[in-house]
Amino acid sequence: ATGFGAIVYMVSSLLVITVVVVLQAWPTWRLLRAARTGHALAAPEVMGVLGVYATALVVLVVVFTAARRAGLRALAHLPL
Repeated sequence: ATGFGAIVYMVSSLLVITVVVVLQAWPTWRLLRAARTGHALAAPEVMGVLGVYATALVVLVVVFTAARRAGLRALAHLPL
């Protein structure tokens, strides 16, 4: 996998993984800290955690849908 397309694929995959990890770092830290200290999260913090996890899920769904559509378009153009 040394072609230009393969390099673009690898870099874009790394970018998606980085975005998801960065998005999930703060809420995961908050949940682990709350569990470790025994303090419950306040309602705004819970909403923030859920919002960030939902954003990460939306990013993954959008990336999957776009990649699937591009793959299906490319597959449709192949001679059978």
